[in-house]
Amino acid sequence: MSREWPEPASTCRFSWAISMTSVISPFEGDGCKGVVFRGASLRSALGWVLATRWAAGEWRVSAGPGRRLGCASGALPRQVRPGCPCPRRFTAGNYRFAREDARMNFHSLKPAYDRDGFVLVRQLLAAGEFAELTHHLDRYIRDVVPQVPPTEAFYDLDAAHPESLRQLHRLNRDAFFEDYRRHPVWTALAEALVGEPVMAAEPEWFNKPPLSTKGTPPHQDNFYFCLVPCNVVTLWMALGPVDEENACVRYVPGSHRLPTRPHARSGVLGFSQGISDYGPADAQQEVPTRLQPGDVTAHHGNTIHLAGVNCSATRHRRAFAMVFRGVSCQRDEAAFARYQVAVKAQQSALGIQA
Repeated sequence: MSREWPEPASTCRFSWAISMTSVISPFEGDGCKGVVFRGASLRSALGWVLATRWAAGEWRVSAGPGRRLGCASGALPRQVRPGCPCPRRFTAGNYRFAREDARMNFHSLKPAYDRDGFVLVRQLLAAGEFAELTHHLDRYIRDVVPQVPPTEAFYDLDAAHPESLRQLHRLNRDAFFEDYRRHPVWTALAEALVGEPVMAAEPEWFNKPPLSTKGTPPHQDNFYFCLVPCNVVTLWMALGPVDEENACVRYVPGSHRLPTRPHARSGVLGFSQGISDYGPADAQQEVPTRLQPGDVTAHHGNTIHLAGVNCSATRHRRAFAMVFRGVSCQRDEAAFARYQVAVKAQQSALGIQA
């Protein structure tokens, strides 16, 4: 499927609620006024804030005119009035400080990622951030999905049976998810694995309803993306418990280091192409990924992966995903055009018109 990539300089806004320990001192310099905190991260009590790493364990924080900065201990009961027009929204450069310890751990994942083509990250987001994400996903499904075109919302049955909804594309038509493409934690993980600055495609949502009969064929994502070099990673977050019964994702370790496999029409809407020569030797190498809500799998664009049918009579298998490509990637336009022809042919055969 087609994916849209934002410009690297795009901006974003997020509030952070991780405890601070103390205020060190006020500062004035570089045209701004603010305060220096000591602690792990920061929180904005009544508005957005900007921060840059100032020293070991310290943060240099400023806010827009008349905005109050706060910390978990309530150590700053004052207004900070900068002398410069600080932007209200985070930029890619301003928010990379977030979750510094987590980012260090992300870099430690790269050897396994390079070796196997996938890694697991437990509880990527803080509980409040995960709850916010699921809230907006529920809102999007309730309020936005009824108006989206059929090429962006796929059902096991049809739109008259909303419980059979199984795949959503281009969630960034909604303002929250457009901003979410630049979330600092997701971006930090992707950059640690890809090894260069990244850009995020539009977010996606996946589901296998209870007793769904449609599996996900074995495939390699970059057969769809057509990116050269293949510096691209998919981050797939479980929204509920995922195991073998309700169709967890399975990976073939090391497959990303081998040539791209041939693909052919799969007959599965949303995964139009599957590996045509996948056999028992491949299946013997499959590694299932059992996840809890908020856990993430990160896989390379050439890693073979698949999922079976949902055998549970009661449990959905829902996930939220974003694809990040390195800035060095260029799309092979000829290969992508061939892929688009195949996608449109399959959609037309199923009666879906753009």
